[in-house]
Amino acid sequence: MHFKIYNIIGEVKSGTTLVGTLLDSHSDITTIPIELKLISHFMKKKNLNDKDLLKYYLNRTRLKHLEVNEKIRSKREFRVINGIFKIKEFNFEKFQKLVLNEKIVNYSQKRIINIIIHIHKHFELSQNKKLKKNIIIQDGNHILQNFNSIQKKFPEIKNILVFRNPLDIYSSLKKITEITKDFYFSINSFGNKESNILKVTKLIEKDRKDIFYIKYEDLVESPKKIMFNLSKFLSIKFSKSLLKPTFINSDWYGNSSSEKKIYGIKNTRIDLYKKKLNINEIRYLSYKFKILLETKYNFKKIKKYNLITILSVYLTNFNLFSKNCDKDYKYPIRLVKFFYKLIF
Repeated sequence: MHFKIYNIIGEVKSGTTLVGTLLDSHSDITTIPIELKLISHFMKKKNLNDKDLLKYYLNRTRLKHLEVNEKIRSKREFRVINGIFKIKEFNFEKFQKLVLNEKIVNYSQKRIINIIIHIHKHFELSQNKKLKKNIIIQDGNHILQNFNSIQKKFPEIKNILVFRNPLDIYSSLKKITEITKDFYFSINSFGNKESNILKVTKLIEKDRKDIFYIKYEDLVESPKKIMFNLSKFLSIKFSKSLLKPTFINSDWYGNSSSEKKIYGIKNTRIDLYKKKLNINEIRYLSYKFKILLETKYNFKKIKKYNLITILSVYLTNFNLFSKNCDKDYKYPIRLVKFFYKLIF
């Protein structure tokens, strides 16, 4: 059988997980609807032998979440990153044994292709199902910085790029900071010249034929139209299952930073920034993402921010950090890292 592999990519909180869960139940697709970062992990760990690499995937990546107990799944950090779901039945031990004990078949000359097929084949076999010819994986934001070089190495893998209004992304990240109590980003690093969103913008400008582009706002407002067009890109028959998010055929209730269950596809997460960001944060980020906002979000003639805007957003950022970062023994280290990210 000739297998086709598609990778869902995009900045964090852009809707990549939603797209993955919408594809989860289709009869012609095999997918593990988690951001497993199979390619990005492979690029870092490819010197490992096959056995050790498979052990790494099973023990050090989000594949472990398939066996996580309900106590851990109910934690706030887990819910806003992976989503709210409950797997009805999944035998992780059986899956693990199959992956480690069965020989990797050479379907391709590319090692990573064979590994992806191997993992997904035994994911299906562990549930007494057959591997489908269409395999969907998720690397999310983790290959955006090196997308062009990775794509040259693996041109047989096509991509589904999900993008969202960066002001709403930042609004969600601010909320996540409040939840995790660990300040792992700053407004400056979010909007700097190496920003993932700027990488996404360049890919959108190129309008590549090997990429299917999904604007998050279009997906939640016109899901049938977007998923019908995606089904054509994937060469699969459109099905109503493409309109219901599931996680291994169980209901999936979103990974919204609001921590509320979302039933189905909802458009309630559009234009969050109008309530969540102050005027200076909007001015600052609007200019940083001027091209994307003017071409895809109908922003008009965005002007550059001034010094007062910069000082204001930095102060707002510091207040967010100070309020939400745990004041434990690691606080001085986090404080230094925060100022480094904020300034540089």
